[in-house]
Amino acid sequence: MQTQIETEQMEEPVKRFLSGLEISTEPAVAEFDGRKVYIMVRLSGIPRETEGPWSTEKDRRRCDLIDKQIDGVTTIVELSELQAAFDRWIDGVSPLPIEPALRLHDRLLALAGSSASAKTE
Repeated sequence: MQTQIETEQMEEPVKRFLSGLEISTEPAVAEFDGRKVYIMVRLSGIPRETEGPWSTEKDRRRCDLIDKQIDGVTTIVELSELQAAFDRWIDGVSPLPIEPALRLHDRLLALAGSSASAKTE
């Protein structure tokens, strides 16, 4: 999962520190009070390998990155981009059937409502 940090909430020394980091798709690791802090800096002009049709190679890479994330060592930027590309591909080839799920949800809410009102009578 990716966390968006708004620069308006940062103090000026933090902004200067971040602007001085080398632009890379790999995480920069800083240690603060014995805790590792991972900082991602990415240049938007870097070509994305996630564009184009979904492939077995991309899926294998995505699975490898998920395994690394579980182990606590991963490139979050690359994983989030591959996951977004996978989601776009899934939406294009097989959109999820949300309507039946919404109808079921409405029926369950109606049943829960009628059950609750029957108990109060």
